[in-house]
Amino acid sequence: MRRMKIVSLLVKDYDAAIDFYTKKLGFNLVEDIPFGDRRWITLSLPGDGCSLAFELAKSAEDLALVGK
Repeated sequence: MRRMKIVSLLVKDYDAAIDFYTKKLGFNLVEDIPFGDRRWITLSLPGDGCSLAFELAKSAEDLALVGK
């Protein structure tokens, strides 16, 4: 059986997204590592093998996609 391991999400603000996904939706913060001018951030639900990775939206095109 095939399973998704990681899903990337565009976010406007790393810290606001971490706050929402951990405090409101129950995700656990797995990694928050500086990566140049960005960060490598992954979260997962307890007991689930799928992770979310946040990608910071910077361009107008990316910002238009946030939340869709």
